[in-house]
Amino acid sequence: GDADPEIVALEAKLAALKRAKAAAAEGKSAEGTEAVVPNGAAFRDALLLSLGDRKVSAAQLQSFFVSHRKCTAAEAIADVGAIAAAIDKRAEEEAAKQAESSGAEASAGKPAKDSAEPAEGSSGGGSHQMGGKAVAASDGKAVHVHIHTASP
Repeated sequence: GDADPEIVALEAKLAALKRAKAAAAEGKSAEGTEAVVPNGAAFRDALLLSLGDRKVSAAQLQSFFVSHRKCTAAEAIADVGAIAAAIDKRAEEEAAKQAESSGAEASAGKPAKDSAEPAEGSSGGGSHQMGGKAVAASDGKAVHVHIHTASP
């Protein structure tokens, strides 16, 4: 069946929150006290918890992975909050840019074109081709991650 991407994303977030609360109730971290192999599910859960209501793009995830390419999986999972911090920083920069352009707009008397708007002829939403697969643009927070390790 066709699952609504927003419902799937909310269910994933709810499951991550339940696991985190259960682990906290037992007095241990979300990863547990024993050594747990970091995997895609652990990254997904950490990412969903740190994002809150923020939306993350494929480009933002790629930037995170590129900047953490020499880290271990455990280190990348531990620093997953950097994604939310980058989203917040970008939002602040955009707000400052908007305030600047609206001030310049008032003095110049002509409207400034918003750089965030898609160019004519380009699609502003929908799906984009990426690596041969169609990726939905901001349709939810479903995260699909593959972590490859050196040892089997």
